[in-house]
Amino acid sequence: MSESLTLKRWMSLGLALLASLILLGGVWISLRHEILAASLKESVLSVSDPAIQKIAVTASLPISDTRLNQGTAKTIYFRNDEAGIITLTFGISGTPIMTFTPGVAFGQTSGVITSTEAAFTATLDYAVSSTHTASCVGFYTVTNAMGQVVVPITYMRDITMPVVDILNLPAGVFTGTVFQVEGVADDNTDGAGIQVVKVKTDTTTWQTAIGAEVWKWPASFPIVDGRQYTVSAYAMDYVGLKSRVVTETITVDNLVSNPENLGSVIPTNMWIPMTSLPVTWTKVDDFNSPVVYYYTLTAVAPCTVMASDAHTTSLAVTLPVIESNIYTFCLRTRDNVSNWASETAVLGPFKADNKPPVITITAPEEQSVLTTTYLTTITIEGTATDQHSGVAGVSVTMGLGWFPAVGTNNWSYEWDLPIEDNELYTITVRARDNAGNWSTTSRHVWVDTTAPTVTVPIPNRSPWITSTVIYTWTPAVDSAGIRDYRVWITNTDGYSESFSALSPTLIYTEAFSEGVEYYARVRATDKNGNTGGWSDSSNAVTPDLSSPTISAPQVIHNVPDYLHVVDNIHLYYTNTMSAGAIFRLQGYSDDALSGVARVSFSEAFGESPADVTSGFQPWRSGFYIIEYGDNASGVINAHVYDRLKNTAIQTFTYELDGQGPYTGTVVINDEATYVTQTLVSLALWSDDIGSGVAEMCITQSDEACDANAWELYRTTREWTLAGSDGLKTIYVWYRDHLKNVSGPYSSTIFLDRVAPTGTVTIVEGAYTRQVTVTLALSATDGMPSSGVAQMRVHQAGEAWGDWKPYGNSETLRLSGADGEKVVEVQYRDGAGNESGEARAKVLLDRVAPSVLVTVPAQLAAGPIPVAWLAHDPEPSSGNLLYTVQYRLQNSDDWTGWLTNTSSISAGFSAPVLDNTYTFRVMARDAAGNMGEKEASTVYRYFHVFLPQTVRNYALFTNGDFESRSLKPGWNSLKGGFPGYGGSGLPQQVIQFEGSYRALLGDIDARNDAIPVGYGSIAQTFTVNKRYLTLKYRIVSYDIFKGTKNYFDTFEISINSSPNQILDSARNGKCAGVPGTEPGIQAEAGLTFCRGREGNASVVGQRWDSGWRTVTLDMEKFQWTTITLYLAIWNREYEAPYFNDHGWFNTWVYLDDISLHE
Repeated sequence: MSESLTLKRWMSLGLALLASLILLGGVWISLRHEILAASLKESVLSVSDPAIQKIAVTASLPISDTRLNQGTAKTIYFRNDEAGIITLTFGISGTPIMTFTPGVAFGQTSGVITSTEAAFTATLDYAVSSTHTASCVGFYTVTNAMGQVVVPITYMRDITMPVVDILNLPAGVFTGTVFQVEGVADDNTDGAGIQVVKVKTDTTTWQTAIGAEVWKWPASFPIVDGRQYTVSAYAMDYVGLKSRVVTETITVDNLVSNPENLGSVIPTNMWIPMTSLPVTWTKVDDFNSPVVYYYTLTAVAPCTVMASDAHTTSLAVTLPVIESNIYTFCLRTRDNVSNWASETAVLGPFKADNKPPVITITAPEEQSVLTTTYLTTITIEGTATDQHSGVAGVSVTMGLGWFPAVGTNNWSYEWDLPIEDNELYTITVRARDNAGNWSTTSRHVWVDTTAPTVTVPIPNRSPWITSTVIYTWTPAVDSAGIRDYRVWITNTDGYSESFSALSPTLIYTEAFSEGVEYYARVRATDKNGNTGGWSDSSNAVTPDLSSPTISAPQVIHNVPDYLHVVDNIHLYYTNTMSAGAIFRLQGYSDDALSGVARVSFSEAFGESPADVTSGFQPWRSGFYIIEYGDNASGVINAHVYDRLKNTAIQTFTYELDGQGPYTGTVVINDEATYVTQTLVSLALWSDDIGSGVAEMCITQSDEACDANAWELYRTTREWTLAGSDGLKTIYVWYRDHLKNVSGPYSSTIFLDRVAPTGTVTIVEGAYTRQVTVTLALSATDGMPSSGVAQMRVHQAGEAWGDWKPYGNSETLRLSGADGEKVVEVQYRDGAGNESGEARAKVLLDRVAPSVLVTVPAQLAAGPIPVAWLAHDPEPSSGNLLYTVQYRLQNSDDWTGWLTNTSSISAGFSAPVLDNTYTFRVMARDAAGNMGEKEASTVYRYFHVFLPQTVRNYALFTNGDFESRSLKPGWNSLKGGFPGYGGSGLPQQVIQFEGSYRALLGDIDARNDAIPVGYGSIAQTFTVNKRYLTLKYRIVSYDIFKGTKNYFDTFEISINSSPNQILDSARNGKCAGVPGTEPGIQAEAGLTFCRGREGNASVVGQRWDSGWRTVTLDMEKFQWTTITLYLAIWNREYEAPYFNDHGWFNTWVYLDDISLHE
């Protein structure tokens, strides 16, 4: 049943109750009021003993029960076209003895029933005649020693049939394929409500629509083009009354076809020279004639016909063909309601070509000379193209008939050259395309048949050469003149390449294949292009381009205590020997071609050994001698020469080495700061510019390394840390091959094997209605400690969140349905040790309580009995508190009556007679969910006012202080310091920075004349918006807590005046944040704390917050009447006086205080 229908039935219940009371007369009304007033205080809606558990209603005439089988107030609609019986069966429970008093209905009642059972059933019959016309209400009461319960039942007569209407069928023609019928139905204000709506067309049976008061019916049958449909509908209410049948009609036109015959006299798919295209078709008959034919002629396939294309109503068109191309004609029909044919009719393709092909000769060139000395047949070739129909054939003539060429787009013809010499010929070529278009072109050529001869070339040296050789030969003679020479160079390794020369000389510089014989031959070409034969080959020459080889070079010595060789050729030495240290240079050399000639050596240590001229496998230098105290460094070069003076150089180095490795490092666990186990990995590195790193020594002490602790140098090693947890240092020394030592080098790491511990607390407490909760977190790590570094949170049963930096606060979005939630937190220290799970529980409750309010419909005198009850669905946070307000007729303002009470009924003393009172009850559970309900009563006069929608309240009174005074709206309060006295602080409105602002405190006070205590302004109002916002600006000279540990503070409090907040609680909040800016502090609201431990040297410093805005979430106070206090405190100090501006003085400016959503 819809929400609007439910509201309408409650309205009917009120009207029926009023009518019954008027019929019974004024005396009975007063008596009935006294009975109800006494009983409602204790029993209405609030008792479960006794209780009416169930009321079942049956009848022999049509009825509708608004609350089927429920033991609560309800309305029974009936239709009495004929007489019948309405039977009520009550299920009653409670503490015996119970008395059941039936209600009066249809002018009938039954006797009182008394039961000694804890549960019993009572059945009542009411005879309803066909002439009964009035509605009525009966009150059914159960009473026992525990209390009383009263249930009203209203009987409403329904004889008015409902109405129905169809809203959305389109006028004119419908072009769609499926339509949906929509409409509305109504059963008047006193009807039982719409039960069902039936719809049909002239092609269907009656079917049930979706919905009742607002309904729709999706048509599921095929919609036929050219057909008219009639749609009918009627409604039936809950007592079986039917509306009249309404009908609407709709005409369908949703199809059109293309012409059946589409053709042209022009043949398709054939190339012809065409300039226009005629097209014809047959007429299309349509339900909604006439039709329009849209068409297009396009060279793009596939073609698409659109509304922007050309169109006609005739049955033929002739279209110009502008360019040679392939064309397609497309046509599509549209009727006068914009239906398009489902497909496009296509005719074609039509091929038009009026352009001749393009032909070219690419060879031979114009005026070229053709020779027959070595080639008696040449190829005449070229290209032929046609953009449209394509090339059909190519033919060639030299003046004696046409001959077909091979190919079309790329064509050729083999021509046997004639015997004549120096004859000019004209070559003519023609091409034809597939449409019959012709084109021709021509070229002229000459013939010459005599070629020149040439002598053998001679090299300038033999047999060994470098990469360059010069060949010469006798100049050739030819009657046409010599154009150039061609020299052909080959070798025995398969090399072959020819070079051009204009004179009888060639300088060849590319003889790069060693040990290979090179030969040359020459031929000449005359100026007509005749080329002679190759000459005989020249004498052979062989290149030698490479230097001798040097292998296995090394420094030879027998004094390892003073000399050390690295990589065989780098000599390092010390100069502390008592006798000279001797060394020699050695190597192996060879030259496979011209051979090794000699080896020479450079000077070192004053020695210059003689050249070696024989015995090169190996060769060995004379002696070099290093004496005590020598300190030279340098290089010795050994030069090896072959017989062509190709040279190879071997370099040896020598250097004094008197120091250990010049650098070194040790890294523990890739530079990790912490480790959780004693076994670590070391990364070791050292470098030595001399003899090289040979050994290392590792300890956990920085004392000198023991001689037996040296080990071979390597770059990685595992190490076990010794001792308990804490900071560990590892030391490393390095030593080179000549026993030079460097170090120690060190690295540190913190050993931490103990996991942190911690707790979690849910800030919202045991209940919350917000899915996002705030977690208060606390964790510690054992000593020595790497410190708590990270944390992660989750809801039990859900995946863990990511690790994030540790903090003392975190938010978590709860998942799942309402109920108990378990939150878990895990902590991890800097070393990676993880704690166990810390847990906290909270009950998530997001469902507001449902509220029921009962007042008498009218009252002549005495207090107005008001009863209410709220139900908090499971899972329930419980602890329901109620706020009750009232307002008078024609007033939008609510007045507070009861605030945060647990009572569920009370008597209200009406301040104004002859008026209508509306009561609003707001119920809030422990999680802060708020539900509300209203009820009205007429005091003295019998008027019924339907419930009105609650309107928004005005903002703060004088929240911007533009009245230039604290009035209207604000009350002033001030007082001394509890236990110590004081005059309190002034409050006023001043003009500051161009606007009027409230000022709390004294900005002109100096030194010991500063007043001590508090100054406050307050306003009482109903919280009808979610948020409260204000602007503030704090100025303070306060720097000391003083000997009594007191701070200057600016505070916002709700329902607690400044002198009601204990200083121990206030200073407890401030103690942890001395000198901080404003922050939100739980129940105490906004608290600003100023003052810290200091000394006289900083006295006189001024702190100005500047203008700030703060917004408070007032959800927990919504629909309650509160008092807002804004206060400034100046504290008393037992400290020396200071003669500077504002001895510990603090004041605050306030402006723009408002409520808003």
